[in-house]
Amino acid sequence: MNNNFIDDEEKMKDFKLLTKTEFLNFYTYLSEEEYNNTYELLKCKKNKKIL
Repeated sequence: MNNNFIDDEEKMKDFKLLTKTEFLNFYTYLSEEEYNNTYELLKCKKNKKIL
């Protein structure tokens, strides 16, 4: 799970504002796999903060 954009501040702002479809249509050079990897990584980080 190394293809993600979690460290890209600009993309992460949009990630939180746009739907998955909107995001992928806007960032056409990113793959759905990269989107999903970022989503899963973000979810893991949030779960670690809760614990």
